[in-house]
Parts: sequence; structure tokens; C-alpha cells
Amino acid sequence: KNVDKNKLMLHLGQVVESLSGGDNDQAEVDVEKVIEIGIHHPAAYFYLGLIRMNNNRLESAIRYLKRAVSHMDYSLGSRLLLAEGYQQKENDKSAAVEYLEALKLADCKLVSQEHSDALRLLYEPLIEAQEQTTSEDGCTNICTTVSEMLQRPNWRQHIMDIRKELFQ
Repeated sequence: KNVDKNKLMLHLGQVVESLSGGDNDQAEVDVEKVIEIGIHHPAAYFYLGLIRMNNNRLESAIRYLKRAVSHMDYSLGSRLLLAEGYQQKENDKSAAVEYLEALKLADCKLVSQEHSDALRLLYEPLIEAQEQTTSEDGCTNICTTVSEMLQRPNWRQHIMDIRKELFQ
């Protein structure tokens, strides 16, 4: 699809201006225009999901965040927002799965590439088991624990410290 670059740049500039000014409603309109023009980029879906989460439009936010999660630059943030969205919808089972996916991504970012693949494989059975669980308490505990681990300023150091303790 041919994209009018001038029109695109205008709308992208408006998105940044609206987000910077804290005008979520206008930013939402501007991101929608970017998508209508034909820019189907994970960044647009991520920001639209984020804005809709902030505006408490959870169903729509979740749909857009699912589209952004496949891009490495937006996967961790999308997973965390998806988990929060599911928690707000009182779906702790799905939230726990998203939190574990986020933890896997975060953890794998902290090790070398050669160790990352093996570490990723270690998470798979844990995530698969979580998808099959019926324990609401277990889901809630995972949500609380992983959220506290990843939503802190020093999350990288915290995860490395936990890893160090596990392997001592």
C-alpha cells in the first residue's frame, strides 16, 4: 500500500506531541490515523494498547497488545501490560501466563545468547503447566511475585541476584 509520507510524518508528530502533553484521547485518535494510513507497525499497536489500558478500555487494549507482543522491542512491555489487563478483568490464570512469559523474556535478556536459548527452554514447561492449572491462589501468587520482580527500577539487578542465590 502506498503511504503518503508527509501525511504519515504529520500524524506521527501529532502522536508524539499528544503523548508528551499527556493528552491520551488525542494520542489515541492520532495513532488510529497512523494505522488507517497503512502503518501496521508493532509500535503503533503497542501505543494504542497502552493508551487504551490507561483509558480502561481493556478488551481493545488486549487486542492491540497481542499484536505488538511479537516484536522484540515491545514484547516485554506488551506482556506486562497484558498481564495487568487480565488482572483487571479478574482473569488471573491468563495474567499469570503473561507474567511468566514476561519473566522469561526479562531473564533471557540478562544472559548471553548461548545461555538464552537453554534458559528459554527451561521456562516452557513452567508456562505450559501454568496454562493447565486450576489453582486460583497459585495464579494470584505468580502474578504478585513476578509483578514485584519486574516492576521495580532495579529489576535487572534483582533478577541477577535471585539467579545467583539459586545457583550457589
